[in-house]
Order: sequence, then structure tokens, then C-alpha cells
Amino acid sequence: MFPGIHSHARYAVRESDSHFEVAVRSDDGATNLSVVADATDALPAGSAFGSLAEASAFFEAGSLGYSATPDPHRFQGLELRCERWQVEPLAVSAVRSCYFDDRGVFPAGSIEFDCALLMRGIEHEWHGQSDLCCDAGSAANRGTGAAARRK
Repeated sequence: MFPGIHSHARYAVRESDSHFEVAVRSDDGATNLSVVADATDALPAGSAFGSLAEASAFFEAGSLGYSATPDPHRFQGLELRCERWQVEPLAVSAVRSCYFDDRGVFPAGSIEFDCALLMRGIEHEWHGQSDLCCDAGSAANRGTGAAARRK
């Protein structure tokens, strides 16, 4: 249904109108992430985005994404299409990601969490897109292109 490599996972979700807790852990333990957040009126101080409108526009322009496949030279595309695009800022009190917390991939101080945005009650569809493929000798596979794969 969705492109990319997926495995079974367990989700734990606690939600009210203004409080959100989501945790995901794959059965094999290779993937885990969690976030605890509350609805708020503004982005956090120090956000890379100057306004909620700027953050919203950034993510709306990035509604097409690509997922890894067993073939390291091919990525499968998926696009989110919404009848209307509306986000709400969240104040995050805890966030954890096995990928972004991996100091072998991201040395201490090289990245930091910016903000979280919530979309709810919005009609949407997911559309598969053409695969992104590249030759073994292309710039993307040498790590100099936008499609470079990090391991």
C-alpha cells in the first residue's frame, strides 16, 4: 500500500483535544520513536521558521517523499494531497527517535529538534509517484546529490 521497506510495529497513542502522546516501536526493536506534546499558539522560541505560515509553507512544498527499497539505487515516491492545508503548532515536552538520536549518524551538537506541527480533521489522499532511480556511479550515490542515501 505504501512504498518503501516496512515492518510490523506497535503504536501507543494517548490523545485529547490539546495533549498528544505517540510512541512507535517495531517488533524487531530496530525502530522506535516517541513524542509528547500539547497544543499551543506559536512556534517555539528559536525555531528556524519565522512564523507558523512559513513553517506550514515549507512542509506543504515537501509533501512528496521517497522511501528506501531493497535496491540501493531505487527509491519509491509517495505524495500527500490535501483538500486544504492547515497546521497547528505543538509545544513538545519530549521527543525521541532512534534514528536522530544515533550519534554514529548525527554527532552530538550536529542537529537539534525544531518544532512539531499537527494536522487534524483534513481530507487527504496518498498518491504513489514514479520511482527515483540512479546509476551506481551517479552523483547521488557518491553522496553529493539530493538523493544521497545515509546509512
